[in-house]
Amino acid sequence: MYQLLHSPLQRRVCPSQPTTFLIPAQLRVRGRHFTEDISALHSAAMQLASRPETRPLYNLRLYPISLERSVLLAQHAFEEKLSLESIQTAYEQERERIEEEWRKGRDRLMHF
Repeated sequence: MYQLLHSPLQRRVCPSQPTTFLIPAQLRVRGRHFTEDISALHSAAMQLASRPETRPLYNLRLYPISLERSVLLAQHAFEEKLSLESIQTAYEQERERIEEEWRKGRDRLMHF
């Protein structure tokens, strides 16, 4: 990204890597890029803090969480419906069994 200059006369700190320095024009370009990057990050942070739904990346990152939440809600609704159906079935079976016992008891009393 940045052009680095290597001086053959410079003192080496590490034998495997030469000491490097930037020329002044590159320092200005690097400073400008740094300022632009910081400005863009600040702008994104302010937008995320005030209106996150306007950022496409926010919506994209929120999509898996939203999808998982929808699946869990659908699963909960299905389990609730299944539980209610099983409770209703158990109630009807118990009611039929009690009515049958009542009829048998009544018939026994009628035959005496």
